[in-house]
Amino acid sequence: MCQILIIFVFSKTEDSRSFTSKRNPMKKSFLWLVSLTCLLACPIAAQTVVEGGVVNGIWTKAQSPYVINGTVSVPVDSTLIIQPGVEVNFSGYYTFIIEGRLLAEGIPADSIIFTAANQNDGWHGLRFLSTMSHNQDTSKLIYCRIEYGKTGGGCPDNCGGGIFADLSNLIVCHCLLRQNRAESGVGNNWGGGAIYCQYSNAIITDNLITQNFTGHDGGGICCYFSSPKIHRNIIMGNDASFRGGGIAVVSLSNPEILQNTISNNTTGTFLSTDSYGGGIYVFAHGALIQHNFIENNESDMGGGIACHNTNAQIINNLIANNSGRSGGAVFLSGSSPTVLSNTICDNSAWFMGGGIASTHYTFGGTTYYSNPVLTANIIYGNVSDDGSQLKSDAGNIPVISYCNIQDMNGTGIEGEFNSIAGNIDLPPRFSDAGTYAWELSNASPCVDAGPADLSGLGCPDCDLSGCVRVWDGNGDQNAVIDMGAWEFGAGSLGNQENQDTYPFICCINVYPNPAKEQIIFRFKMTQPGRVEVDLMQPDGRISIHYSTFVAENDQHFIIDLSSLPPGVYLYRVRYNDHYKSGRIIHL
Repeated sequence: MCQILIIFVFSKTEDSRSFTSKRNPMKKSFLWLVSLTCLLACPIAAQTVVEGGVVNGIWTKAQSPYVINGTVSVPVDSTLIIQPGVEVNFSGYYTFIIEGRLLAEGIPADSIIFTAANQNDGWHGLRFLSTMSHNQDTSKLIYCRIEYGKTGGGCPDNCGGGIFADLSNLIVCHCLLRQNRAESGVGNNWGGGAIYCQYSNAIITDNLITQNFTGHDGGGICCYFSSPKIHRNIIMGNDASFRGGGIAVVSLSNPEILQNTISNNTTGTFLSTDSYGGGIYVFAHGALIQHNFIENNESDMGGGIACHNTNAQIINNLIANNSGRSGGAVFLSGSSPTVLSNTICDNSAWFMGGGIASTHYTFGGTTYYSNPVLTANIIYGNVSDDGSQLKSDAGNIPVISYCNIQDMNGTGIEGEFNSIAGNIDLPPRFSDAGTYAWELSNASPCVDAGPADLSGLGCPDCDLSGCVRVWDGNGDQNAVIDMGAWEFGAGSLGNQENQDTYPFICCINVYPNPAKEQIIFRFKMTQPGRVEVDLMQPDGRISIHYSTFVAENDQHFIIDLSSLPPGVYLYRVRYNDHYKSGRIIHL
């Protein structure tokens, strides 16, 4: 028997109404490994033993698996090409060093595997070293599975359990990175359970990054003096002992964190006093955090996001069902980020700031305050005994305009704030028929309730479902942005957006969710095309496959669920080579 791994990673995220913000010891069981393993009868392949040393040329599937018995390296001005279907198996704790170029490009039906013979001992990961300094072309990891990498010791050997990129150009796309560990070491900025970028602006897109761990920063990804593009990944179930269960951004890094699902990540031991950013941690510069689903993460400070000494941009995200001691959704320390068009709901903090906690810190005799600018957000249904929606410590003054904040003039906000204009305190009236629990209904007071003038705010062109961001939702012939992450009634953005940044050209609604007997997929699209839908079990096995051709404008079809047992399922939609994924509950 031989084993082939097919990995699917999609451009949109899971439905988010299924779990509450209460801490649940079973939470880590919901690690949606979006992969499919097929067992095929085939002859036993040849085996190639690599004793260590210099490697280059081509590694073929016919000679796979390649058993690595020592540290191997691709030297400067050399290239190693690894063909689809190759397995690279490390017999011991050896390192794969790349100073030249590595092209490991699998295909969906035949990925490349980097693994360890002994999962406990692991291997020392892929380590890209100074390829930019040596003027080497970009290395590529595409449709690869990278697992059981492990690092420890001093810097930089303790960084990047699966991948370490130092001064290197690298593309990581459509890969599965799981059970890698940056376990222990010395220094202040080490970690990166799956990936560590140091002075490297890598492109990290469409990957599944899950079940990785670090003893310090970035259970999934850690950025150090780097500005990678982190787009359309599923970053789930990772853990960091200190900062950034999903992603840690430290030391003058400025990444783009766009269109990811960042969920079920943790930092430290829950209720500890020194861990930050269950989903994302940002320190000492900035980051663009936009169009993400940030859900069910846990940390001491900032269940969803923690910002320290940064003016990050937090725009058009869903931040829901996260939990912590302070700042169930967002914790700010000496930070004044732009917080625009987010839906911040159902988060909890047992000490202060169920939604947002705004605090200061002192360094070198200077006190740094947090004065975030909050515009067009929905901050509702969060829970804390001290500032259920927002807690602002003395001297910190959030600036709030055109937001819907629950009990804004009562216990919803504790501490000082500056209310500019357009704020309301009304039930948001979310829709029961939308794909997501926090989409607006036609009766919502948040429709067309944002600022009319968006100049200088950095408002994106599309909402969290890829539909036009500013739309006349109430029919008064005056298009005004809605509060929150979704625009009511908006049509497809079409080709107005840059396809490299927003790779979807239709709006997709999936309802009802939860569902009993059937589920409806409804499309709004700008051009005809073939639609394929897979309903999958959490381990990636396909339960239902549906394929049809749909015309322009509104279309829908119904999938019968009666043959499926109750449970949680993943869905994957493919339309004209663009993808969306999510989660449904079958009752």
